[in-house]
Formats: sequence, C-alpha cells, structure tokens
Amino acid sequence: MVKTREWILASKPVDLPQLDGPNQTFSLQEKDLPELKDDEMLVKATYLSNDQAQRGWISKGIAPERLYVPPVEDGAVMRARGLCEVVESTSSQYKKGDAVITNIGWAEYGIFSTKECQSAPDIPGGYSKTHYMGALGLTGLTAYFGLTENIETKASDVVVVSGAAGATGMMAVQIAKNIIGCKKVIGMAGTDEKCKWVESLGADLCLNCE
Repeated sequence: MVKTREWILASKPVDLPQLDGPNQTFSLQEKDLPELKDDEMLVKATYLSNDQAQRGWISKGIAPERLYVPPVEDGAVMRARGLCEVVESTSSQYKKGDAVITNIGWAEYGIFSTKECQSAPDIPGGYSKTHYMGALGLTGLTAYFGLTENIETKASDVVVVSGAAGATGMMAVQIAKNIIGCKKVIGMAGTDEKCKWVESLGADLCLNCE
C-alpha cells in the first residue's frame, strides 16, 4: 500500500491565502492509495506547474462561469498539472521510469489511467523536460494557436499583447516576433521592471498600464 500526502483546499481565501490559523487556506493530509487496476499507473510528481489561474480557482466569490475550468471545491486536492515519473504500471503504453504529464494536483503520488496521461519524452538538444510545463505545454500551445489559428496573425500585422509579462503573454510576444515575424509587437504590463523584461523578450515596445 502506497501512502501519499496531499494539500487540500480547506478554506477559500478572500484576500491573501492564510498559511495557518482557523481560516488556513490549505491543509496537508495523508492517505492510502488503492491497488492498481488494469491500464493504470502509479506516478510520482517531480515538478508542478504553479499558474496564475490557480488563484481564480480557489477565490471566494468568483462566479464559476468566469473560469475556463470548474473551481476547486473545499475539501478537494489543489489542482495543478505536473511532470511525473511512472513508479508502477499495468499499462502497455507506459513502463516504470517513463515521464508523463497529468493533472496530479498538489500531491506526492497519484494513480491515473493511460488516457489521463501525456507522454513526456526527452526533448532534442538536451533541454529540460520542465519545458513541457511551459513553452511545450498548455502555456505555449495557447499562445501559439491563439495567434496562428484563432486570429490568423501574419508577418505584416502589428500585434498588441496584454498581460505580456504573464506566462501565456510572454510566449505570445516571442512567438509573434520570432516565429511569425510580425512587423511590430507591443506589450502591456503592470510595472516598468516588467516592461523592460518584456522588451528583452523581443517586444518593440511595452506599455506600463498600472
């Protein structure tokens, strides 16, 4: 029997998350995991993606229809995608030691079916597999297909990226400038320091919209 520790959403925060006290936002719990069934894997989290959207998922008073996924409910494991290592497997697709991406949440171990996991093979050039959490994951794909498919950006376009210092925004800036080759890329961020960083990524100009 494998034990895992999980961070549970104990109380939705109104302001900053509470690290302790009666209204502590998260609580650490330990539980036993069941035995593997057919086509399942026991995986261990090696890296978790800590995204801005997580705040919206746990904030009190946020209307669910404003979120692109359902909010995290009180008593549930905090949601997060993770880069994981397969520890045991009854799947014909994955074996012990393989790397996968799955929605493991804030947990040490989890059990998932093959269809719930995405393979994370070695990246050419020796790049870290953590890129599957960013440029080669949902962040990069959202920026790339948002630009190329949704709005069909062309090299002749001037592109304005709001939230350009954020995870998806910074990818959009780089894709627009370095892959599509847009003639001008303008970023928007919240501080002068962030604007300088966005410009270092390739933006022709970044506006402080604080």
